[in-house]
Amino acid sequence: MKLNSLKLSRYFLKELENPPIWTEEEKKIIAWSIDWEGTISIHKSHKKSRNPKRFDLAPIITIGNTSHKLLMKFYSIIKLGTFYKRKPKFPYKQVWIWEATNFNETYYIVKNIVNYLDLKKPQAKCLIKFLESRFNRGIKTTCRLPYSKEELQCYELMHKLNRKGEHNE
Repeated sequence: MKLNSLKLSRYFLKELENPPIWTEEEKKIIAWSIDWEGTISIHKSHKKSRNPKRFDLAPIITIGNTSHKLLMKFYSIIKLGTFYKRKPKFPYKQVWIWEATNFNETYYIVKNIVNYLDLKKPQAKCLIKFLESRFNRGIKTTCRLPYSKEELQCYELMHKLNRKGEHNE
């Protein structure tokens, strides 16, 4: 179990060896795609233990669409993250998903597109704050780094920002 956990944490913290260099036009396409069809969030996952206080917070950026061609075009521009299909649930169509969950990938993406976002700009700024706090506190060297008050506040704010409906904040 520890080995799997260690492998998983290495994936989430894997360095970007050759990050893509996007043109200003590509940054706009990425930002608008995420603004229209995507989600920027901090995902909370509970460990398989009986202790409800054990959880992990991880960044996630996703786009889901029924058009395979459209999402492949997006993936060919962004060149980061993973691309897969979600099993269709009747009566819905097949959905294709692009997602980035690696700390360094998500940071690279939001830092490059934050100025081009409109609707998801508050989520991007919140994610940047969360990730910079984790990096500055040493997440790259300590897998089980406890969460600071600021990081937990970022998670709570992200949860509020991503609720459906109007926001008065």
